[in-house]
Amino acid sequence: MTDNDAPTAIPVGDKLVDEVVERLMNRADAPGATLLGEGAPLSEVTRAAPERALDAELSEHLG
Repeated sequence: MTDNDAPTAIPVGDKLVDEVVERLMNRADAPGATLLGEGAPLSEVTRAAPERALDAELSEHLG
């Protein structure tokens, strides 16, 4: 991403966002499941998203 590139926001009603939320909620509804904590789905998404963004930035910057 260059300085002139603005990040693209995902619209709230986006199908991908809806699907991710639905999957997270389905996992949370399972007996004994939790959204937060070690290995929990929301914790994994919260960790993975910035890591992937950083990887993409480094790849673009370093080539």
